[in-house]
Amino acid sequence: MAWRDQYRPASFRGVPFHARQAGHSGGRRTVQHEYPGRDLPWAEDLGRRARTYPVEGYVIGTDYMVARDALIEALEAEGAGELMHPYHGARQVVVDTFNIREGSRDGGLALFSITFLEAGERSHPAGRRDQVTAIDQQATALTDTSIKDFVSAYSVGGLPAFVALAAEVLLGDLVGTVRDVADGIASTVDQAARFARDLRSLSDEAAELVQSPGSLAERVVGVIEDLGRRGRSRPASGTVALQRLSDWGQGVPAVPRTTATRAQQDDNRQALADLVQRVATAQAATLAVRTEWPTHDEAVSARDALADRLDAVMERTASDYVYLEAQALRADLVQAVPPPDQSLARLSRFTPRATQPALVLAYRLYGDARRADEIVSRNDIRHPGFVIGGDPLEILND
Repeated sequence: MAWRDQYRPASFRGVPFHARQAGHSGGRRTVQHEYPGRDLPWAEDLGRRARTYPVEGYVIGTDYMVARDALIEALEAEGAGELMHPYHGARQVVVDTFNIREGSRDGGLALFSITFLEAGERSHPAGRRDQVTAIDQQATALTDTSIKDFVSAYSVGGLPAFVALAAEVLLGDLVGTVRDVADGIASTVDQAARFARDLRSLSDEAAELVQSPGSLAERVVGVIEDLGRRGRSRPASGTVALQRLSDWGQGVPAVPRTTATRAQQDDNRQALADLVQRVATAQAATLAVRTEWPTHDEAVSARDALADRLDAVMERTASDYVYLEAQALRADLVQAVPPPDQSLARLSRFTPRATQPALVLAYRLYGDARRADEIVSRNDIRHPGFVIGGDPLEILND
């Protein structure tokens, strides 16, 4: 096809003009790196350069001023517009600069020199909120308000000795529960030894600590936060362990509120239980967002369990501050787990018709016999050579 057959009349934003010359420039964006002791440089390619379209054009005629003004208006309009390039066709461009030349010698003619730039697309790197940091910060906020709430509710000062003694017994029960929970969280020998010393210290100093609400809260919170930090090596098991701890206090019987002293004793019991439950739940949330969940279903199950615990915190508290911080943590947790930028496998149920080896079943389901161990471990199958027919199995849908 001859070039004249492909030539297009020039226009911008639908305003026509005659093109004398029309160019096109481009290239690559590079950074030249030169290294000491090396003769060869390296050119780092950063992508294509924005294209530039310089155009020399004109409008002509006895009424050329009308066409001139129309083209000026189009060139000065805001935003991108369509340039019909004589040799490259339609292009979305913006105007960089233009100038006009007119004179009496060439009456009825206005010459334009215009530089058009490729408009491209308005795109930026996709922003993503740092969910881990957001939940860490919100967990800290809930912990801080929970400490303040505890200090305002807890007191043994000026009360009979049995109130402080009951608080010591309660603290001892908490220490025993924390010790049991800690067994389910992997840690180094040094971490385990340090944690054991902290627990022993908490137990040995119980008589002094129950007299000081602020110190008591600080030590209890410190132990629970240490559990959270230890759990980061294996977040999934750490989440489960801290959820167990967040149940502490539910089995402790309430104190009959027959007198003002007994009422304060019961308030102390509830204040300590609330503090432990809130802080343990907050720490569990910091681990849940760090967990690499194997399936979407497991992530949702863990998230919903923690959301339910935060709902319970909001229902029980009389503090507006605790309520708002728990509500904010719940919202962050729901957004972050499962990770919105990951596509996790989902669980489904499958019932094999006949007894068969796990290798055979894995090949039939996935086309990969190597996934037999996955089927065996997920369903606690006793012998991989005999997957019992008729028994439903839990399998992953990739």
